[in-house]
Amino acid sequence: MTILENIRQPHDPKALPETRLGEPSQESGGFLAHAAARAGDRLGSDLGAVEPTVALHRVFESPVDRILWDTGHRSHVHGLLTARQDFSGPRGEGGPSACPSREESEHDVIENSHASTAIDAVDRVGGLHVPHRAASPEVLPGPVGVTAPVCLQGAELLGARGIVCTVVGRRWVEPVDAALPRLAAGHRLVAVVVDDSRAGGAGSTVASAPGDADIDGPVRRFGTPDQFPPHAEPGEVHAGIGLTPVEVAGRISGSLAVREDIGHQPQHAQEHHA
Repeated sequence: MTILENIRQPHDPKALPETRLGEPSQESGGFLAHAAARAGDRLGSDLGAVEPTVALHRVFESPVDRILWDTGHRSHVHGLLTARQDFSGPRGEGGPSACPSREESEHDVIENSHASTAIDAVDRVGGLHVPHRAASPEVLPGPVGVTAPVCLQGAELLGARGIVCTVVGRRWVEPVDAALPRLAAGHRLVAVVVDDSRAGGAGSTVASAPGDADIDGPVRRFGTPDQFPPHAEPGEVHAGIGLTPVEVAGRISGSLAVREDIGHQPQHAQEHHA
């Protein structure tokens, strides 16, 4: 039996002598590589968190000590160390959750996903995390990457203008959760906010989901242009390309205003504008 198979609770690594502390990390990395090869799951983000996760659980006492994950998809090793080693089913579809889940373990303190930066969800729709929700929403911002704070602060700015938003985060990249198009159908505009290129990648997959489900409605994409950005801190790069709460809120508000103007025009003017 391997070291990893003997670890069923976070305190188990505490019993290992220092000379064997590298073994659970090595086995966890190998386990993840094998699982990703079999199921097509992501790998790199978890491999960067293997040793820190083992160290956290050796030093601290979960769940008495509350461990929060910057993004939920870096918590797979945490799952392995908390009795969740059955990856035989698809992640999030009958198998272990793809991200922290309070329903699944007392060691999962908050629920966050690919774009949450340790921001908890106030609701869940299907496999979607909902960190912000209000009655009668008009705009559905969907953060991808580390853009959840941009979306949440942008939603507050839009709310001050009377434009109500729902902010959602996905627990896995693909396939797109079936709840997303259904949720989009109840909003006037969908905004996809990514910290990488607007063309291709996860952002395009999310942006195309409503149309693929035959749900009509405008979709705005926010992200980096398809070019090499200047070398700078991430915040400076984002400010330079308008990926800030103020810019995102302003452009969403402008998009809604344009649609209202078109809706008030005579039919022949709308056809000409189109």
